[in-house]
Amino acid sequence: DIPTLLDSRYDADKAQGLKRLIALMAQGQDVSTFFPQVVKGVASQSLEVKKLVYIYLVHYADKRPDEALLSINSFQRDLSDINPLVRAWALRAMSGIKVRAVGPLVIMAANKCARDPSPYVRRCAANAVSKIHSMGDEQHFDELVQLVSILLNDNYPGVAGAAAQAFISVCPERYSLLSSSFRKLCGLLYEADEWGQISLMDILMRYIVAKYGVVRDFSSANVEFSCLQQAHEENGGDFYKADTRSSFPDERWEVRLMLSSTLSLLRSQNSAVVLQAAVIHWYFSPGNELSNIVKPLLFLLRSSLDARHVVLANILSFSKCEPSLFEAYFEDFFICSSDSQAIQTLKLDILTNIVSDFSATQILQELEAYIRNPNSQLAADAVNSIGRCALRLSSTVAICTKGLLKLVVSRSSLVVQAVSSLRAIMQKHPAEQDQVILHLLRNLNHILEPTAREVVIWMIGEQAIARPALAEGIPVALRYLAKTFADESNGTKLQVLNCLAKVSFFAADLYLTEKIIQIISSSQRCSSLKTVLLILQYILDLAACDLNYDVRDRAWILRVSKLDPGVLSKAANSMFLRQKSVPVLPSLSLQTSTFLPGSMSH
Repeated sequence: DIPTLLDSRYDADKAQGLKRLIALMAQGQDVSTFFPQVVKGVASQSLEVKKLVYIYLVHYADKRPDEALLSINSFQRDLSDINPLVRAWALRAMSGIKVRAVGPLVIMAANKCARDPSPYVRRCAANAVSKIHSMGDEQHFDELVQLVSILLNDNYPGVAGAAAQAFISVCPERYSLLSSSFRKLCGLLYEADEWGQISLMDILMRYIVAKYGVVRDFSSANVEFSCLQQAHEENGGDFYKADTRSSFPDERWEVRLMLSSTLSLLRSQNSAVVLQAAVIHWYFSPGNELSNIVKPLLFLLRSSLDARHVVLANILSFSKCEPSLFEAYFEDFFICSSDSQAIQTLKLDILTNIVSDFSATQILQELEAYIRNPNSQLAADAVNSIGRCALRLSSTVAICTKGLLKLVVSRSSLVVQAVSSLRAIMQKHPAEQDQVILHLLRNLNHILEPTAREVVIWMIGEQAIARPALAEGIPVALRYLAKTFADESNGTKLQVLNCLAKVSFFAADLYLTEKIIQIISSSQRCSSLKTVLLILQYILDLAACDLNYDVRDRAWILRVSKLDPGVLSKAANSMFLRQKSVPVLPSLSLQTSTFLPGSMSH
């Protein structure tokens, strides 16, 4: 039936047959056997038939290149057709035939259409440039660059957007092509189609970076932009010099022009356009104008559900560098019941970045509510966020510590996250955490999670040895650990050995100096030291018979070090008593700050 329709002398029958072929193509069936019959339809005078034939030929030109070449003459004739649609279709079909043999002919056709009076044909010529370059034929590179230069100077907004995409595909580092058309491209930016606006803003931003550098210091941008500047300087561009001043002198009119041209795009209905415009203002706007990007980004969170994750990832990058921008809008980042896990983690990270004295109380109350959520992952992330708030804002240390201690005592499943947060807070604010250590010492028998016990024992050995107020509780805790040593996990056993080593090494080191007279002045303190040493000896005997070789090896090292006090002092300082750096609680989401804001990596 289909061959009969294709061989019919009536255009209506041919169109019906081609529609059936394209329907089969859409279903994934191979209909390339009809190629010779379809090629004959190129000479038809019907626009509908021509369009369907072009679609078929482009689809199967790779499989039947020799037969596709037979239709080149018809395409060339159609390039001179009076109808601009036919001219555009002919060029689109020629550029879709990815056969290197027709490359020069396609370039000639694109060169002719780039000067066509119809803007639609010129736009198709811009799209054809990218397709020609994708063939990988470097012999005609200079001709393609010249075509891009011609199209960038076009006065039609639709052509400018397509030319910007061709520029990105063919010669993304030839920024000298933009110097003469920069003002024109900024003027056409508002009238271009939405995806053309994105390409235009991309090349304009890169041109400004190559010429002036970035205004705002941002770690991810410095890597990429410094590579751009280096590449352009190697090409001989003397004007590509970085200048990171936040004020714009008169000679930097291009920066001001780009900012004024993209300001209205912050209210675009396309979320990608808004995000790209926000990135431009983020890098180049003066500090007093940076707030222009805040409300458009927050509006996207409510209006564009599909783009919410990408927008939040970029807001997270912005908030890490300028948290004051979003401090007044913290309520927009409260978690909703419909949010996915990825959205929840991004919002929690943003809340911890923008917490301030103004919003601390409300944010901590909100995090406390998340802890009671039946979603265990959200509750654990909320506990981690409370610890990060305390690390970021010293005024919240007391209230955060109190809430975390309640979780430890309640024997909830969040005890590991709570203890890890307490450890980070204690290391950053050691002078204020005596009561925290005492509280953990009293409740050590209630902490059953092995990971949490390891952290608590590490805290005892790291902090309690130097605090007179806690010295009396250490022998009691160590005596308890000696009783439960055989039933502990391997990681907990190693931490018990480390804790005993720190306490005994520290005490022995003091004993070898004259300061022991001032620090240990009572017989009770000396008795505590003897108790610690006896517990150490007892646990070393137990560890020597342990089934785990790591525990046995650790016990052997401690036993050998214990024999020589001189070696003991040196080994203790280098192995156990070294000053520890303050840990950084990891971000809940992926490390998006290492990527350029607005990129697909977000």
